[in-house]
Amino acid sequence: MSSLKQREKLFYNHNTLASDELSEFWTRGHEWITRYDESLQSVHGVDFTDLICGVHRLFQNPDIRKRWRGRYRYFCR
Repeated sequence: MSSLKQREKLFYNHNTLASDELSEFWTRGHEWITRYDESLQSVHGVDFTDLICGVHRLFQNPDIRKRWRGRYRYFCR
């Protein structure tokens, strides 16, 4: 089999596999995410998204922003 044919076959197989996995995620992804979030909460854990969103929510409070702005010049300019 030629090198081009091998690459085409590999590309087709990869896309088919990715499509199958994506289809399963669309079907059951909500369950997985819910279980993931519940498991994080059960151990009082956070992931990267929680850290970023938590800091963003925290700095929506003007008093907290003012306190940290006074501590660090480059905060919340």
